[in-house]
Amino acid sequence: MTNDLDVLLVEDSAFFRDVILAYLRPLNLKIEMADNGSNAIEILTRLPIPRLIICDVHMPDMDGIELTRRLRMLPPPYEPYILMLTSSADVATVKEAMQAGANGYVVKLPPREEFVKRIYGILTARPRATA
Repeated sequence: MTNDLDVLLVEDSAFFRDVILAYLRPLNLKIEMADNGSNAIEILTRLPIPRLIICDVHMPDMDGIELTRRLRMLPPPYEPYILMLTSSADVATVKEAMQAGANGYVVKLPPREEFVKRIYGILTARPRATA
């Protein structure tokens, strides 16, 4: 069994965390959770680099855009795919997230099958590190 972390889910809403976890459960992924950007950074200091970070845009303490900026300042090999979750398709917010270094975005709540297919595609393109 591998110690690799597949997904870090950063979402302040317990409701949305539960829904996303339910969506991802059939994929048998190793998932960690944080409720804001500051907690995500704390988790990332003690765990392996995840292949994917699913991150809410609007959160207290440190939002997803600031978290993305900070993560993108780290040197390689720290290059997880960052998928932003947003409650609106506001063009300015999406543009700011992409400029900060996000790889993509999803408007909450996407249809389950569409979301799972997208996550599966991202993770398939980013295989686990081999020892």
